[in-house]
Amino acid sequence: MTNGSLDTIERYNLEFDRWVVIQLRLREPVHDTVAFPVGGRRVLIFGGSLSDGAANTYWQIYDLTSECLNAVEDKITFEGGKVYLPPVYDPDDDSLHYFAGYGDAALTHGHIETTKMICRC
Repeated sequence: MTNGSLDTIERYNLEFDRWVVIQLRLREPVHDTVAFPVGGRRVLIFGGSLSDGAANTYWQIYDLTSECLNAVEDKITFEGGKVYLPPVYDPDDDSLHYFAGYGDAALTHGHIETTKMICRC
């Protein structure tokens, strides 16, 4: 793994005031990703870079309770990869708006439809 890319996920344990590495592994090593809760104990992880430096242009949903990958049949891609700002969920159009870039003039905007992602339980 290069460029600080990891395939591990850590969960913060409030009771013991510490981070714990869980058994679940990402499909491939990444760095500089964004994590966004999508309901229950599920988290959407996207953006950043792969270990070879290429932009990570897809999203994955993980269930941190059962420590298993949620089976998402479609591999949804998005433009960019360098996502460093928090995404914004818009319930009016059921989409997650993300901003790719470093927060400078080259910042771009896109959105991902979240119909299959957001848990409304």
